[in-house]
Amino acid sequence: MAASPGVASAAVAQSAIPRAEGDAPIARPAWRQLASSTELTRIGFGLCLVQGRPQAIWSAVIAARPQLFLMMGDNVYGDFDTKDGARLAAAYGQVARDADLTRAAASMPMLAIWDDHIFGLNDGGSEFAHKGVAVRMFASFWAGSGTLDGTRGPGIAYGRTFGPEGRRVQVVMLDTRSFRSALRRKPADDKAGGRYVPDADPAKTLLGADQWA
Repeated sequence: MAASPGVASAAVAQSAIPRAEGDAPIARPAWRQLASSTELTRIGFGLCLVQGRPQAIWSAVIAARPQLFLMMGDNVYGDFDTKDGARLAAAYGQVARDADLTRAAASMPMLAIWDDHIFGLNDGGSEFAHKGVAVRMFASFWAGSGTLDGTRGPGIAYGRTFGPEGRRVQVVMLDTRSFRSALRRKPADDKAGGRYVPDADPAKTLLGADQWA
């Protein structure tokens, strides 16, 4: 059962995605959960939280008193190329110890989704060899927040619904990394801006068949 609004989750929740032997331990703040009966009228959004940089913006967020805050991606920057994901684990640990983020986590329920730098590879998609490690770390860091509750899998897409009938808000978090087809890179002799070109291949996908279904 979800905790009442504004009440910290007392139990250390188990992740919906099991950890594997050899996974690095992941520190996390004490998240709050939002009761599914809550009628939402004020939601905050944010993204691109770089660990180690000042997080004073959380004071303004807390002052706005959102009932729910959605972390929309790159909530840490932990790109990695090793099978243990040590760099990503260290990034999570640094964020978990940040006083401003800890205060924000104690002040409002949060839900999260990822983007490439949490996935582990800049501009990465389904080709990333260590995405399974990143999935488990994400699930471990956000355990207890309500993130991933309602996961349909595979990947980390999930949906949550809040509020009474007639006043409901549905939050749908889509995974745009786990299944995304490889991007088409520019030819070496193309000196225009950017690294990629449009790709009209109808077999290419962003979300994969399961999320579309």
